[in-house]
Amino acid sequence: MRIAYVSKRFFFLFQLPSVIASLHSDMAGFAAEHEIQDGPLTFEEACAHVSGQKLQGPEAHPMKSDRAPGDVQISDLPIRRLEPTSAKVEQFADILLQHPVNFDEGLFANMYKLCYEGKYGQLPPPFCLAKSPNCPFTIQFVILPSPAPEDADPNVNYHHIIKHVYLHRNKQNARDCVAMCYGDPMRFEWGNSARHGLAALNHMLDRMGGRQLRHWIIKPRYEKKLTLDQEQRAKGYLYIKQHGPRCNNKNQFMEWTDEQIHTPGGILENWPEAKVKEALHNHMKGRQNAKTLEFWPFTFKTFVPWFMDLVLAKMLPSMRQNSITWIGRTRTGKSLGSKIVLFMQSKFEIEAASRSDIIPSIVTAKHLDFFKAEPLTRFKPGVFDDGLLQRMDASFLKAFLNPSEEDATVWARYSSAHFDQGAGRHACNNPYDRDVDVDLYKTMSASKLWQANHDKFLKLIKPSFLAVEDDEDMARTHLIVITDNGLYYRLASTSKDPVSFIAWDPKEPKDLMDAAHQPIFRKYKMNPHLQEYPENYDEDLAWSQELLRRLLNGENIPRSITVRLATNVFGTSSERPSISSHPALLPDHDLRVKVKKEKVERAFRSLKGSSTEIINLDSPSPRKSTATSSIVSLPPPKRAKGPPNPDFAGLDHVPDTLEQDLEILVDMQPDDMDITEFHPYTYAMAVHFETRDDFLKAVERCDFINRADFLRIVKNSLVGNMGSLPNTETTKALLVAQHFRLVPPSYECEECDSNYILSCRRGRYQWRGPRYDGGCPRCNGKEYNAAAIGFFKGEYQTLWLDKLDALVMWVKDYSRTTICIELHDHHHATIDGWPASFQHVVSNWAKLQLDSGFNHPFFKDMEMQPHMRRRVSLKKPASHTTQKRPATQQRPSTVVLKKPSTALQKHILKKNQKRIFIADESFLNKKKPGKLSKYGRPQKDQIWIWGAVLENNIKTHFLFRILEHPADALDGKPRGHKEMLRNIRSLGLRSGDTFVSDKWKATVSSLKAYHVETGLTTRTLPHEVVNHSEGEIVNSNGFTTNPIEAKWAVMKRWIRKRGGGVLPKHGDREKWAALIYEYQGRNLLMTREHHGIHHDRIRVLRLRAVLNLFAVA
Repeated sequence: MRIAYVSKRFFFLFQLPSVIASLHSDMAGFAAEHEIQDGPLTFEEACAHVSGQKLQGPEAHPMKSDRAPGDVQISDLPIRRLEPTSAKVEQFADILLQHPVNFDEGLFANMYKLCYEGKYGQLPPPFCLAKSPNCPFTIQFVILPSPAPEDADPNVNYHHIIKHVYLHRNKQNARDCVAMCYGDPMRFEWGNSARHGLAALNHMLDRMGGRQLRHWIIKPRYEKKLTLDQEQRAKGYLYIKQHGPRCNNKNQFMEWTDEQIHTPGGILENWPEAKVKEALHNHMKGRQNAKTLEFWPFTFKTFVPWFMDLVLAKMLPSMRQNSITWIGRTRTGKSLGSKIVLFMQSKFEIEAASRSDIIPSIVTAKHLDFFKAEPLTRFKPGVFDDGLLQRMDASFLKAFLNPSEEDATVWARYSSAHFDQGAGRHACNNPYDRDVDVDLYKTMSASKLWQANHDKFLKLIKPSFLAVEDDEDMARTHLIVITDNGLYYRLASTSKDPVSFIAWDPKEPKDLMDAAHQPIFRKYKMNPHLQEYPENYDEDLAWSQELLRRLLNGENIPRSITVRLATNVFGTSSERPSISSHPALLPDHDLRVKVKKEKVERAFRSLKGSSTEIINLDSPSPRKSTATSSIVSLPPPKRAKGPPNPDFAGLDHVPDTLEQDLEILVDMQPDDMDITEFHPYTYAMAVHFETRDDFLKAVERCDFINRADFLRIVKNSLVGNMGSLPNTETTKALLVAQHFRLVPPSYECEECDSNYILSCRRGRYQWRGPRYDGGCPRCNGKEYNAAAIGFFKGEYQTLWLDKLDALVMWVKDYSRTTICIELHDHHHATIDGWPASFQHVVSNWAKLQLDSGFNHPFFKDMEMQPHMRRRVSLKKPASHTTQKRPATQQRPSTVVLKKPSTALQKHILKKNQKRIFIADESFLNKKKPGKLSKYGRPQKDQIWIWGAVLENNIKTHFLFRILEHPADALDGKPRGHKEMLRNIRSLGLRSGDTFVSDKWKATVSSLKAYHVETGLTTRTLPHEVVNHSEGEIVNSNGFTTNPIEAKWAVMKRWIRKRGGGVLPKHGDREKWAALIYEYQGRNLLMTREHHGIHHDRIRVLRLRAVLNLFAVA
């Protein structure tokens, strides 16, 4: 052991020499010769240990460790006493020896959580600082068990506590640092090489052991950069796609990203912030363009047999050269048919090219401009579904409907759209000439010749091809026209031959979908996110691919058969679904091979995003439980003998572990597609209610903080028993509207007080009066439309639920474009007037509240609300010198107090309290000219606005008025004396108040006139003037107009966001007035205690507060 000489200062290292003596047995020689025996590690040795290594830190989150005490003691550290002088220090230590504290796992875990969040001020004493510094800092903790002192409490444990405080390169006075310590303040003695000494200190702290929370890491200077593996990246991107916010109108991307990357143990923890936000932006751009479908549970067997044999079998051989255009009535299978054909084509092209890395998918959009985001290829065809085909550009239609043309690039809005040669393209549209269809059907019925004249057929489809001037341009596409009387079909050609026609069977529904597939279609529409294939999907897919192969090769296809079964002993037929029988195109051996191959590929794709599971292809699929309980323990199913696997000659293969896992996983997929068993598998965004009363109770309990609540409780919910009303979305919308009194909840006769009954007849909801002999002549047998007045007036019944959804999104401040996209109406024709009507209601309400200014009872009631706390700014006491700045200098950054002290929070604005009113005027769309802004451009029709706020109550007391006469704007004059005097009267100024404004002549003269009118003087109602023309920001008495200027900025920023980033035109007074009153109405509603909700650290507007404005008497 070496003996080192130390100075006399080290002898007075601690205030308690007896405590140090208990730490070292050789401490007796320390006092004699001022020498002390070295410990296992000296500071010089620690410096040698870390030489060549890199010190990283301080880390944002601490590292937690709990070990046995090490061999390094406190006296081995390079520390000296910190004297309370004016010297500057960057880091120091706070040491408490033998401190009584019961330090258990719970306290340690709580300390880690607070340190992880950077909340050092919330740590319990003495782990926090006695006084927080005015700069950022981090604390490292080392807690060691210690022996109890003499006369100690046996029920209390004692610990040594070492706190290393780092001030992030900010230096504080040693006197202030001493005041921050609970124990002995210490400084570090390591010479001029502070970085190297800090690394050695952290090495010694690590050797001390015990419980530690550390922010510094010692690591090799050169090392390979750590990256995420493929599995972690795939999980992260999938998590972003499924759980990330869908829009960014309220800074959702930044807030969600910041929360996820800092969540301990989260999937996105420590991900680069830019990468997460870029992924969110990419998904948002993808949703704003054409939509990609990768799941489609339908095949060619979904069609009725006669349509497959007589129509599609003639069109599919040329699917690479010609497109297919579907026209006609809705709910007959146009969109379904186009997507089936394109999905089968995508699957066929992928298999033909042996591209197992591509998933069969299609692109669908309701406007041709949306195809600019992704080119259409033969692996990924596209469908223009239910858009306005008649309004599209003729050149665009020619390129889109002609797949045989060489790679086409056409103009799209702000960009271009690209279509590969041979890529499948379909178009669906509704308009056709019904009168022509009636005439053609009468002519064909009389002649029994089921063909339509070519010229009349062109007139029939002309409403969908208004943009096409030359009729020969339609020769590039196959045409399928579905009408009320039957189906017309024409192959792509330039001939003028008659067009074939197939009349509807009177005993069958007017639909191209087979009746046996209706339950599958309903289940898919109710929950498209479930993504479960039907039981025989793989067999049907293999049959469809073989059918497509034979048609492309020119082979003949046997026809399918439709069988109708008798339902009684007399052999008479009734309305019973027919049975379709399709020919066998593949031998059983080949069919089983293709089915197994498809299941294996799908299992491989599912394994990429999930953990390994035990699977078995030969075992039967497990049946879904029909029990009522959510968790039922059942024995494993018995093994059933299924079709044997194909035998390959000369090949004796033993399946490996991966193949066995794949087999079991494939058979674990459920195979029961009964629609009656759908409810237990309803996805997370929907709720199932047994009765109508349960549904209404859930609506009453829900606060509808965000749109997700509305989607889950109302729009996507499933209601079992609706009573006498049909179980439709329109019924749900009507019930919700009656609950919120948007439409009358009941109807009574004015003469006899009899109650009308709400009923639905022929799809129309009506109030029906009582029916009995000798009844009231006013109500007996009368019927009235249920939505003739109120919220749904003038709307189609199918749009009632969408209008409620639009109101929810409008209340939550969604943009107009987002509302249209969420409601799947990209043309904005149907719902464009809804936000304007909502705005009209709220704006009119705001006008009523603001007509009397601050004298209105609405503002007086708010002054006494307990939740309206007075916010006090952190301004320094005003000096007697005027604060000015040059016009070219930027405004200084302001300090905002986020959490006022408890004393300030308890302060409430009381009656007769002195108030400070701040008023100013502003341009609405151009900057004002002056020394602070040299590029103002006033115009004749420029709109001026005047506003006033009450200081320290800006969120509740603000008032905006659009000035009436803009004729003086060209001269830079916002308004004259009389109008400004009316505005000042609306403030309700009284004795003791203070009025702050700029030095505008009209404002100064109007306040003088108000003094004369009310008998007030400049002493009882002083006028503080801030001379903006001289560059004055704060006047000599410390008053400023910054609060009203900030209110201008917030309001204009909100209006710009509502307009999609663009402000209204400077002369559009009506639009400006509507937006300004809407902004004030939203804020006034939110200020009421029962109209706002604190959600996720912000105050949001309660939906019920707005619905009350729409309620009918």
